Amino acid sequence: MSDSTESDAERGSTDTDTTRREVLSAVGGVSMVAPLATSTNVNRGGDNPASDRVEYVERLKHTNPVEVRRDGAAPERTQVTDTVSRDHWLVVETAHDARDRVQELIEQHTTDPLVMTGVTTITDGGQSKKAVTVDRTVQKGADSESSPDVELDELKGIVPDTVAGSVDGTTIDGIPVITRERTEQKTNECDGYSFSGNYEEQIPGGSKYQTESCGSCTFGTAATDDETGNGRMITTGHCLNKNEVVRQPDCHGAEDGVTVQSSDTGKRDFASVTVPTTKSGEKLYYRQLADYNGTYHLGRIVRGIITESSLRYHEGDESYQIGKHGARTGRQYGYIKNIKTNSSGHRTVYTTSTTGVGDSGGPYYKEYQQTARIFETYIVGISAWGVGGDDCPYPESAGNTMEYVEEELGVTV
Repeated sequence: MSDSTESDAERGSTDTDTTRREVLSAVGGVSMVAPLATSTNVNRGGDNPASDRVEYVERLKHTNPVEVRRDGAAPERTQVTDTVSRDHWLVVETAHDARDRVQELIEQHTTDPLVMTGVTTITDGGQSKKAVTVDRTVQKGADSESSPDVELDELKGIVPDTVAGSVDGTTIDGIPVITRERTEQKTNECDGYSFSGNYEEQIPGGSKYQTESCGSCTFGTAATDDETGNGRMITTGHCLNKNEVVRQPDCHGAEDGVTVQSSDTGKRDFASVTVPTTKSGEKLYYRQLADYNGTYHLGRIVRGIITESSLRYHEGDESYQIGKHGARTGRQYGYIKNIKTNSSGHRTVYTTSTTGVGDSGGPYYKEYQQTARIFETYIVGISAWGVGGDDCPYPESAGNTMEYVEEELGVTV
């Protein structure tokens, strides 16, 4: 992958531009040009009807990074903005409005959270265009399988083949709707690991841990509890049971392992662990990523999160590569293939990075190069599922967005 320069890091990532002619040919009929770029996903400061750029919050960055890493202080963050072309903004936002309309239609028939709607990029007649996805999601575990209460043919009878989307006075017709069945495989048992070293008192994101039953998963990222100010480590939910003790690097480790504080797979599969009273916990949650052979990747320092706005504007952009750390498969890269939600408001990201059993809970992240060896790292989400196959490694992977996980768990990365 190619990393941004320091100047790119401060202004945000390069967006995918679209000319107005490409907009018209890619999405169908447009009733009028949007007079203003006003959206809940953009900053309105400086909006100009004549401007061809729209500003949005691209990431949230620590303003006290030394205190966070050295002293375990709660992160204080500032907004880092970027811009997209107004035409690209128009295509993306109308597609997400179309998704909202399809979701409302589905909820008249079922509110099963395993029926998910999203936005993706397809190629039609040599042109790239946005499409709405409707997925009947089948989730498979080692000894279990969950399916929605509605069959695929029923879904196809509920939703139209195309749908319109509107934003700020602009309506785009003929946005394709793709209805399909997808399998998500929970990935939490396998042998052979990449980031399996013993990190003792300074546990980084991306490192291996095991449960009391010796099932293996991956720590995601350190975070701070917004209410208590205490440290937590975020991971996936399907690996854990509440009040269970998990140990790093394996189930035969020290007796004073970390304890699961909250585990709620009903919230689309994420959870947190916390240090017991037998440890100070000051540096247990290390805002850095694991490296091979029990070392830290000194160049990858966690400085905050990537926003969901950035994910939606870069969905389908193969040049916008995000990393994935997994204790099983190590470091993988891919682009954002789909952004989804459901009737319960769960918000998930799907990527082309491969995954293997044991990777669950690891972080998705975006890197910004500062020097030849130093990268600022921003967490995108927490991986949870393999997608697109039944065997390890799975060709695609998926998980919850970090912005959503922060809201639900009451934490700050």
